[in-house]
Amino acid sequence: MKSKVLFLGLVFSLLVCFVNLIAEEGRGDGPQKRRFEVAAMAGLAFQEGSTALGSLNLGWLISPVFEIEPNVIFTSGDAIISLNLDANISTGSKLVPYLSAGAGFCIHGAFLFNAGGGLKYGIANRLSFRGELKFYSFTDEGGTSTGGIFLAGISYSL
Repeated sequence: MKSKVLFLGLVFSLLVCFVNLIAEEGRGDGPQKRRFEVAAMAGLAFQEGSTALGSLNLGWLISPVFEIEPNVIFTSGDAIISLNLDANISTGSKLVPYLSAGAGFCIHGAFLFNAGGGLKYGIANRLSFRGELKFYSFTDEGGTSTGGIFLAGISYSL
């Protein structure tokens, strides 16, 4: 299990480096809109008790509103990989609420759907505080179970 988590961490790190290279290419002739966002968060999962977890997200802003965001959530005994579509709601301030929905799978084999939302609050030029609450539905050969995840952390725009 540890080797899978380390491998996923390495893959995510390589993706971040690749995205940073792409983002730097367009920054020659003045200000560019930020197209990517990297987030690291920690929190709790609520499913038959609570479990500590961590999350790495890589968002790609495909429009001023929509963001495609793959993420990896690590727990002590499993990892969740999902692809989400986020809808950022512009408020004209540093506070940006968002809605999110997606699908993915657990390393142990369960398929999942998730839905929820969160808040981003700009604390510096490219840095934001971020918190989110998502509800998950897991399906495997044993049936369907549900749970929730609360995460808080920081995000950096590229």
